[in-house]
Amino acid sequence: MTGGGPPANLRLPVRPSLIQDEPREWLAERKGSLVEGLDHLADAARHGRIPGGAIENGELRIVRPATAMPDNVDELVLDLYRRLPEVRITDILLEVDAATGFTDAFTHLRTGAPCQDRIGLLNVLLAEGLNLGLSKMAEASNTHDFFQLSRISRWHIESEAINQALAMVIEAHAELPMARF
Repeated sequence: MTGGGPPANLRLPVRPSLIQDEPREWLAERKGSLVEGLDHLADAARHGRIPGGAIENGELRIVRPATAMPDNVDELVLDLYRRLPEVRITDILLEVDAATGFTDAFTHLRTGAPCQDRIGLLNVLLAEGLNLGLSKMAEASNTHDFFQLSRISRWHIESEAINQALAMVIEAHAELPMARF
């Protein structure tokens, strides 16, 4: 087995550049491409020419090719991070909420009123979503302590509200122009 890319006599299937408007046509095309690719792989396996791999003891072994990384890649990554604006995740979630209204799903269990403390609510949702826990989130937050987050969690967070908020975000995604593709 030699490295350095596929052998010259191995044709790889050409991928379509755009998804077609008709899902059935697209699926048929993808199925045909998959069958063709599997035929090429079977032929390469029969002749011991699997690009970047081999079959050993009945198992397919793929060798990860070494990637050429520039010497200054760490500097480039740090430069990229320096160029990004500093933003808090709760600020991003507030923008999502402004577009979708998903926090309205989290009403007070007794009164039914929406949660007035949006940042606290978002902190609780982040703690739940990241499996961080309220005490760790309180340590990471400069706006809320554990007892404030606990109160919001106890009175506003329930699985039905989470499901409703998720549905609101999904509906907003479905209305975006990109969703038709």
